[in-house]
Amino acid sequence: MRADGYFNANDEPAIQLDLGAGAIEILVDTGCAGGLILPSSLASGLALHTEGLEKFYTATGQPFIALTYSLEIDWLGQRTKVPVAISPEVTEALLGGVC
Repeated sequence: MRADGYFNANDEPAIQLDLGAGAIEILVDTGCAGGLILPSSLASGLALHTEGLEKFYTATGQPFIALTYSLEIDWLGQRTKVPVAISPEVTEALLGGVC
């Protein structure tokens, strides 16, 4: 199995990922490992399970507190549970954003 990535129009590393409500472009944060940060606008319609509150950092290093959830996605051919932060303070989906 493999995941195909690409560089978007802004030369940022990205992948397409189906979160259950359709495929979206997600930026890959190569400096962090962890979960997924989504803008609030992308959260509706997802099968999210509430976990709590946690401190996160955007790609520019700005801290924010966000509700945390878990979400099951298809990743490299397997169903996988991933941590997800939802925040109105981010504008793009970011994979690996939990530093």
